[in-house]
Amino acid sequence: MNVKKTLAYPAIVGMLALSVAACSDDNDVAGQAGDAANQATSAAGEAGASATEAAGDAAASATGSDSEGGEGEGANGETAEIEGPDGPVEVPKTVADKYEELGGKTGYLGAPTGETQTVGEGQRQDFDGGTIFVDPEGNAYVVQGKILERYEEQGGPESELGWPTADEKPQEGGWISTFQNGNITFVNGEYGE
Repeated sequence: MNVKKTLAYPAIVGMLALSVAACSDDNDVAGQAGDAANQATSAAGEAGASATEAAGDAAASATGSDSEGGEGEGANGETAEIEGPDGPVEVPKTVADKYEELGGKTGYLGAPTGETQTVGEGQRQDFDGGTIFVDPEGNAYVVQGKILERYEEQGGPESELGWPTADEKPQEGGWISTFQNGNITFVNGEYGE
């Protein structure tokens, strides 16, 4: 919708009303002009509201945003497919991006082992070699191996540790994962927290 054209129409109506009123011999000229001006202002307000609503709809459509999120959808509702052992698996786009970043089907994560699961306000996607967690803000991080086992024993993202804040990283003699409220390490065959 072209807002300039929509707003010009009520202005023209208002000017015509004033012209008619000026040419009229009626004693209620001022009242007629006022009524016409009010109608023009009302129409302009409605046109502005319609234009604003249309612009909001267009922006939501262009970004792919959706006010409703569902299982398998990322923070903005986008999904992608990755190849599983029994065919394609639909996952949040953030999971697919992280999976590809880590080598995809030839990387250490291997194949997905099932569908994406909702956890609280986030999600998780399990693979043969680890899990990608997507926090409520849409950030995707990998937790794997012995640290993943310990994290799940403690309750995963719904535990006191909260969501991962970075991908699991190697360190001398083992691995470390950082979470919102702490760390889990597995170094030289022993856990540390």
